[in-house]
Amino acid sequence: MSDSASALAVSVYEKIGGEAAVTAAVEAFYERVLSDPLLKGFFEEVDMDMQKRQQIAFLSQALGGPSSYRGPDMKTAHAHLSIEQRHFDQVAQHLVATLQSLGVAQEDIDTIVQAVGPLAHDIVNTESSSHHETTSIPTQKKKRKESRMGQNGSSHKGGSATLEAPESTLAALGMVESSLDSLQTNVFVADANLNLIYANKRAMDTLQSIR
Repeated sequence: MSDSASALAVSVYEKIGGEAAVTAAVEAFYERVLSDPLLKGFFEEVDMDMQKRQQIAFLSQALGGPSSYRGPDMKTAHAHLSIEQRHFDQVAQHLVATLQSLGVAQEDIDTIVQAVGPLAHDIVNTESSSHHETTSIPTQKKKRKESRMGQNGSSHKGGSATLEAPESTLAALGMVESSLDSLQTNVFVADANLNLIYANKRAMDTLQSIR
C-alpha cells in the first residue's frame, strides 16, 4: 500500500471510531450474515468467537489500524469453501448495510469497499451454480469434510472426473450423512482398496484427538 493510501486508511480507521467501532461493526455484520440463507451454511461448525476476532484484526489492519492480523492469507483461508461471486457480492452488501446502520459516512464506506473489493480475486474460487438455493449449503459441508479428511492424510485420491447427481439423490444422501453424523459412535467407510472415503463427525473428532 502506498504512503498516501495508508494515510487515508488510517484516517478512516480513526474517523469511524477505532477498535470499538470496528468491533461493533463486525458484531452487527455477522448478525446479518448468519441470518442470510445464502451465506449461513459457510459458518456451520465454525468457531464464531475466533472468526470475529480474526475479522476485527483483519479489518482494522486493512483500514490502517494496528497490524495484529496473524491469520492465513485470503486465498488460503477460503480455499476449502465453494465461494461464488454472488456470495462475495452478498457479503459486501451486508457490510455496506452494516456500516450505514452504524452511521458511518458514505465517503468512508466507499473507501472501505475500495479496500475490501479487490479481495474477490483471492476469495471467489467457484463458477456460479445453476442451482443456487438447493446446492449452496450442502456444497460447503461436503468441502469442509473433504478438507478435514485431507488434514488427517486420509482423503481418497481418485480421478478428477465427477458426475452430477439428481437433486433428489443429493437430498437423500444429505439425510443419510446427517443421520450418521448424529451417531455417538465412530463410523468409517472405505472403498475396496481400503482408502477412507467417509468418516462421520464423531470419527473425525476421534482422529483429531489422536493426531
